[in-house]
Amino acid sequence: MAMAQYVSALEGSAAGKILVDYDPPSLWAAEAVRRAHGLRRFARRAELAAWRRYERATRSRFDANVVFAELDIAAVTATAPGARIVRIPLAFDIPEKPLDPVGESLPTVLFVGGFAHFPNVDAACWLGESIFPRVLERVPEARLELVGDRPGEEVRRLAGGAVAVHGSVPDVTPYLDRAAVVVTPIRLGGSMRGKVLEALGAGKALVATPRAVEGLDAVPGEHFVLAVSEDEVVEAVSDLLADSAKRRDLARRAREWASANLTWDGPLADFAHLYASVSPRQAP
Repeated sequence: MAMAQYVSALEGSAAGKILVDYDPPSLWAAEAVRRAHGLRRFARRAELAAWRRYERATRSRFDANVVFAELDIAAVTATAPGARIVRIPLAFDIPEKPLDPVGESLPTVLFVGGFAHFPNVDAACWLGESIFPRVLERVPEARLELVGDRPGEEVRRLAGGAVAVHGSVPDVTPYLDRAAVVVTPIRLGGSMRGKVLEALGAGKALVATPRAVEGLDAVPGEHFVLAVSEDEVVEAVSDLLADSAKRRDLARRAREWASANLTWDGPLADFAHLYASVSPRQAP
C-alpha cells in the first residue's frame, strides 16, 4: 500500500494502474486500536485515521486493486467503495527438496516476519511474552527464535535466556531447517502470509492462528495445526515439540499439499488477464 503514493507520477499516462495490496493497513490498524489501552490507544487511533485518509486519496486512482484473501476485499471497499477489486491468491516457489521435518535435537520454535509490519510485532510479542513462557513450563529444553528485518525495542527486549532475536538475515533457510515447529500467531490484519507458504513448502510442522492462514485451502489437522486461543497455541506447540513422529508426519502432508496447490500457473494466468484488461487498446 505504501507504493500507492507514486500513482501521481502516472497522471496523464495511458498505462494501466494496478495496486497490489499485500495487507490492507486500515484493517490491521483498526484491530490494533481495539487491542490498545491508555495513551497507546490514542496513538493507534491517529494511525488508523492517517491510513484511512491515505487509502481514500489513492485507491480510487488505480484501475484495479489486487488483494490475496477474501477478508481483504471488505477492507478495501470501506475506503474505496467504487474501486475495482481483484483477488489473486499468492503462490510460492516450492524448494526442490524438503527441509528437515523434525528439526535439531534441541527443540526450537521459530517465528519469521518483517518487524516493520505491526501485525508481526504484535505476534512476536504475544509469542515471546505469553505463549512461549507457558511452553517452557511443559518443555524446559525448548528454544524460541524470532527472525525478521528491523526488530524494534518491543521485539529486541524479548531476547534473553531461551529466546533469541535475529534481525535481517541473508537467508532464513538455516533457521527453518533446524526448527522443530514453526508458529505464526498472527492476530491482526488479513491477506495471505508468505511465512506460512514458506513453512508449508519447506515441509515443516506449522501451528497457525486463523488470521495466519487466510486465503489458504489447506486442511487444519491435516496440513497444519489450527490454534485459535492462547491455550490452543501453547497446547499445539508443546505437543509437537514432544513428538517427533507427529512433526514428521505433519510436515510431509504440508509439503505434499503445498506442492500441489501453491504453483504459479493460476496466479500468473489471473495477472495476465488483469494486465490485458487495463492495458490501452491498440488502434486497428
